Amino acid sequence: MTGNDRPNNESSKVLPGDETEPGSTQSAEGICAACAGTGKLGRETCRDCDGSGIITVIVGDA
Repeated sequence: MTGNDRPNNESSKVLPGDETEPGSTQSAEGICAACAGTGKLGRETCRDCDGSGIITVIVGDA
């Protein structure tokens, strides 16, 4: 995992930082605001993105 994509087994898992379900209409992957895309908060794994650095955001006028 490069930090740019969720692992395949987690592609439909809703994370605390997600604005909507992954794969839903008018959604896209975005950088986690809590950890700035690093996947870490200090030495801990970011809880909002589960360490991936990516969350699902709503795009457009949804």
